[in-house]
Amino acid sequence: EYLSLEAGTKKQSIALNNPETNTCYFLISLYLEDGTLLWQSEYLAPGEVSEAMELNQKLEPGTYNAVLHYDCFRMNQELSPLNGAETKLTLRVK
Repeated sequence: EYLSLEAGTKKQSIALNNPETNTCYFLISLYLEDGTLLWQSEYLAPGEVSEAMELNQKLEPGTYNAVLHYDCFRMNQELSPLNGAETKLTLRVK
C-alpha cells in the first residue's frame, strides 16, 4: 500500500474516513517509520471524513516507509479506548 504526497508543502489533498458501518470513533495518525508524527486527524464519527491532511513538516521528494495508525474509541462521554490497528505503507513524495 502507498500514499502519494506532494513534496515541499504541508498541505495535502488526501482525506481519510471512518466507514459508516463502524460503531466507534477513529483517531488516525500518520507516522514515519522512525516514529515522527506527520499528521493526526480529529476524532471521526462513523461516516465522517477528515479534513485534508496538513502535515507537521514538509517532505522532500522520495520514498518513505510509514505507518498509518488507527486508534478506536467507544462513542461514550469518556471516549473509552478500544482496540487499534496499524498499516505499514510507503509514502511516495513527488
